[in-house]
Amino acid sequence: MLFRAITFVSLYSFVLAEYKLEQLVGLSYVNYRFDTDQERQDYINNQHYKNCSISGIKVASDGTIFVSVPRWRENVPATLAVLDLSDKTEGPVLVPFPDWKTNKLSTQDGLISVLGFEIDSDDNIWALDAGREAGKPGTDTSTKLVKFDRKGEKLDTIYLGASVDHVTSSMNDLVYDKKHNYIYIADSGSVPGLLAVDLKTKSVTKYLYSHESVLADDSIWLIINDQKVFKDKTIMTGADGIALSCDGKTLYYTPLTSRMLYSISTDILRSGDTQKAIENVKTIGYKRSASGGLIMSARNRLYMTALEDNAVYMSSSLGDGPKDFNYKRFSVVAQDDDLVWQDTLAIDKKSKKLYIVTNKLQDFLDGSMEFDLDGKVTNFRIWTVNIDDYSYVEGCYDEDDDDDSADALLGWTFGLIAGLLFI
Repeated sequence: MLFRAITFVSLYSFVLAEYKLEQLVGLSYVNYRFDTDQERQDYINNQHYKNCSISGIKVASDGTIFVSVPRWRENVPATLAVLDLSDKTEGPVLVPFPDWKTNKLSTQDGLISVLGFEIDSDDNIWALDAGREAGKPGTDTSTKLVKFDRKGEKLDTIYLGASVDHVTSSMNDLVYDKKHNYIYIADSGSVPGLLAVDLKTKSVTKYLYSHESVLADDSIWLIINDQKVFKDKTIMTGADGIALSCDGKTLYYTPLTSRMLYSISTDILRSGDTQKAIENVKTIGYKRSASGGLIMSARNRLYMTALEDNAVYMSSSLGDGPKDFNYKRFSVVAQDDDLVWQDTLAIDKKSKKLYIVTNKLQDFLDGSMEFDLDGKVTNFRIWTVNIDDYSYVEGCYDEDDDDDSADALLGWTFGLIAGLLFI
């Protein structure tokens, strides 16, 4: 009788802990909802869709999915959009956010090229505009942070261009620190580093530019699906993935071409002391795989992409350095042969699911991606995994709630065992 009870409880615990990977969207090419049929025909006939790759993703509190399409090439119609899954005629389409006008290159102070963005706990959208199209130099006003409310009204603009190099910079991703009213940015350009933006004063401070912790590791050649990324030379991308602890105290980051994870106290990133920052970088440890996307949850679990393993890992115990951290601390959250180049991660407050964008970026960048208008080839995918957690932007999860739930489950378990003993 007791064996039956223990077996039942063990199976129940396994079901609670199981991650289920599901494909939400699969696209051969990026399609937009154009204002006219002529605009759509021009987009198709001129093959401008070959210049578009979905990269960033975030989810609003009502479940609305936002995506970014960086203007790494010319003729990208819109760089920030809402993904509409309800179109029964054309299938999933991108609806420019907040509108077409804001996404036009000809619009004064419009969005030029967005990769990283964040949605805060009040559903405001913080768009990080790299300010550069197809590698062209930016300007003092092109590189910027733009804040929109959920309805698309522009609430604020913070210009970053005067603080960064217009030729070497590449604004990659950001995290939002509600507690301290800051945003921290990873610049993955040819001279990489971190930026700290005081949202109250709109001042920008550069940290760790060309520091070893933000530089690409030239001894690594990324291999995905048994093929080297780029045939003639390794990809050399520095500071890329970035994550903030739920209490806002610690920033985690990693270069793309690296297998090391680093951290620094946000107190230092708000101090203005650039030398102190250099002296206080922590090497957390070896990640086993290069990563592009990182995100922290409200339970302070770090989710990280694993480009070389077609996977996403999670660590709930990062430790304080290499002596007590290594890849064995990771749990596999998702792994699939089609999980190729996991670019960005998001956590949906409504469903408590992890969202993953995969885009075969290595094929897109080297020009070998196959596009098929009939949908026979899938290049861009959005996946979900049930993690039963919230994003770091919501603050830290109340552990008392967990304790109450655990006590209730423990009581239920012992009750179940006691009942089964008498069967």
